[in-house]
Amino acid sequence: MTNFATATNVRLESGLTSNTAILDATITEYINQAHGIIMSKLAVDYDISKLDVSNLDFVGSIAQSVLTRCEILLSSGYLLIKEYGTMIGDKPIDEAKRRIDEAFKLLDKISAGELQLLDKNGDTIAWGDTSTNNVRAYSAVMV
Repeated sequence: MTNFATATNVRLESGLTSNTAILDATITEYINQAHGIIMSKLAVDYDISKLDVSNLDFVGSIAQSVLTRCEILLSSGYLLIKEYGTMIGDKPIDEAKRRIDEAFKLLDKISAGELQLLDKNGDTIAWGDTSTNNVRAYSAVMV
């Protein structure tokens, strides 16, 4: 499983660049969880095997950027909630929840076909098998 985000990305998003108490291994656990959620959600409509760095059209693509952003937002939100509870310094937990909500809004738009996952050539990638009964995937391919 190749994650989209890195511990450094999540530290930056979370405002934890100088926090040495939270190890990169801990952050990676949250990234792994976020990656699993993202891939499970996309697997309903997409051939997720195409959403990997082994696919050269995926590397450097808009799709990779969008999914990386989703993974950073989700893992950062989960990290802040689990490690800091209801308060993050003097800020309420709303900041962490905002990140999670933003990630799910992006994923919902992808699932609904409002946002397309584009490869580095600008072509839509990763649609599932159109021979199945997946109407949304079939409709989007036909557009």
